[in-house]
This record gives sequence, structure tokens and C-alpha cells, in this order.
Amino acid sequence: MIGERLRRLLPGLPAAERHVARVLLAEYPVAGLETVARLATRAGASGPTVLRLTARLGFTGYPELQRGLRAEIADREHSPLIGYDTLPRDDGDVAAGAGELLSAAARLRRAVRLRGPLRPRGRRPRRPAGAGY
Repeated sequence: MIGERLRRLLPGLPAAERHVARVLLAEYPVAGLETVARLATRAGASGPTVLRLTARLGFTGYPELQRGLRAEIADREHSPLIGYDTLPRDDGDVAAGAGELLSAAARLRRAVRLRGPLRPRGRRPRRPAGAGY
């Protein structure tokens, strides 16, 4: 997973790339679906810094990173247990695992909210008869 690669690379990254990585991880995976310019602004970095981090992660470009993030989201939609075996285990500390699950659920809720309501493109919703707008 891309998030795991980011976490592994984080300690050795230059400061500017580390800022971008932290923004990505804080709103993972949704932050990576933003434009390069928006992500750079949120991280207080430049567009080229975002692209250097993208290359350091092994992608040929930002669109390829975004495709990878979308694939991860699609995988999660099909199985809520994906990634369960990667939860922290602190000598049987169930609270740590529960906290991670709640955090993942919150990120997924934010992703769904950002995506917006689902409706066919090019069609407006019908008004109920007598709605009196």
C-alpha cells in the first residue's frame, strides 16, 4: 500500500517532502486525489516537491500515484477487512486496534463526503410537484 511506503520513507525524507508526506498521511488517501497545486499549498511546499515525493514513491508521475490511490479505495470498498492484519498489536491492546479502525472509518466517511452525491451527469434532480421553490 502507498501509505505504508510513505510511512517507511518518512524519517529519511527532506523536510519539504516530509511536510507533503504528512499531509498525505493525515488525510489518506483523499489528499492524494487533490491537484498537485492544492496538495503543495496545503503542505506549504512547491509543486516540484510534490512531484519529487511522487517519484521517490516509485511512480512515474502524479497521475500514476492517483490511479494507485483510487485502486486502494476501490479495494477497500469491496472488503472492509483489507488491512486488518496491519493494525498495531500492543501486547493484546484492543484499544489500539479499535482506535485505528475508527480512524479508518472517519477517513472513509470524509472521502465519501468529498465525492458528493451520486447522480447521473447532465441531469438535474426532479422537483416534487407543488414544491413551490
